[in-house]
Amino acid sequence: MRYATLALAIVLSGFAAPGSKAQVPASNPPGRIIVKFKQPLAQEIESALPSSLVLSDPGRQVRPAWFQKHPVKQLKPLYGELVRQKKGRGLSMQQQAEQTLVKFPIRSMRALGTTIPDLTTTYVLDLDAATDAEIDAAVAELSADPDVEYAERDQLVPLLYTPNDPYFQSSGTWGQSYPDLWALHLIDCPTAWDTTTG
Repeated sequence: MRYATLALAIVLSGFAAPGSKAQVPASNPPGRIIVKFKQPLAQEIESALPSSLVLSDPGRQVRPAWFQKHPVKQLKPLYGELVRQKKGRGLSMQQQAEQTLVKFPIRSMRALGTTIPDLTTTYVLDLDAATDAEIDAAVAELSADPDVEYAERDQLVPLLYTPNDPYFQSSGTWGQSYPDLWALHLIDCPTAWDTTTG
């Protein structure tokens, strides 16, 4: 789970062809870290969450000594809707997953025998850290904390929708002197794919 975000970015980048014209985000969110807490701290934080699911100055409501060591301006669940259902309807992550499996029985056959991770213990922390070095230091400190399963920077990753079809990037495969999928190049599909998906 530690590298789930990185793995998703790598998988998604596999669908992109080199040289795509997608817009690159201006910058990463300043001073934000994604943290998955271990129990019992995760439960304590969840219990203190207001209905908005944004906990400002969490050290006043939950473990002041812990938040003194790791200064956090505010935190909110990464998967807010899952936490809302857990708090509002009293459904655990496992129960929510089982409801989804029942709702989509054919698709759920792929999930047989897999363990459903508890996503409700993953939070976005807004820190006072301003520089990259401060954020990196905070990530290192949080990663070493026994109450934390993992911590990583909150980063924006651009999606590129140009397919990785080998024939899209090649020419002359069938003896012709032009690109293999010449019609897609002719109408500049990469620009359209990176502009809209529907």
